[in-house]
Amino acid sequence: MISGPLAERLEHAVLEIVMATNGTYQAPWGLWLTTVTGRVPELEQAADLVAAFKRLRESRLVKLTKPDTTQRDASEYSGNDADDNAFFFAGEFNVSITPRGRQRWDQIKTIGVKQAVAIAMEYLKTLMSGSVSNILLEEVSLSDDEKFWNVTLSAEVPVPDDSQLARGPLAVLTRSSTAHRVYKAFKIAAATGVVKSMTIMKP
Repeated sequence: MISGPLAERLEHAVLEIVMATNGTYQAPWGLWLTTVTGRVPELEQAADLVAAFKRLRESRLVKLTKPDTTQRDASEYSGNDADDNAFFFAGEFNVSITPRGRQRWDQIKTIGVKQAVAIAMEYLKTLMSGSVSNILLEEVSLSDDEKFWNVTLSAEVPVPDDSQLARGPLAVLTRSSTAHRVYKAFKIAAATGVVKSMTIMKP
């Protein structure tokens, strides 16, 4: 998931959905809303998504059309606000990528290296319930097919001094901890920022 203003995230989600279905996606409003909300949970107003469709069209990144019984692209969206209800909320409509849209997607489809590292760090802290400290970046690289960021982090985790267990309950409550550094390797989808896997690495 990309960061940024809601408008930008909605546009990114629409392009991502369209590009995941060979450049054209046809669905009624309810399915569009569900699919986009799955990527942008903060979406609450239908008008925000409609505006995203219209901005993408005005920027010539996508084409908006309606099918009929014989043609997939029977009629094109007029761009007039008065036609919004009939186009977006009555039956299915198509969103198709344009050559300019494909070029734009190539420019924005991957999250940057800084965002990939930040995602990995936040994932590690959440997984370890905040018990890690002194997180360091050890290595980061983009896969050859540019689909995944590979991020290796190290962090200190507390290790209780169990030698004090024999001293009784009070000693257990007050026993000190030592830090142990662990290494984790993350595989992050470059298109969405989703963590696909985390593996333990040996120092």
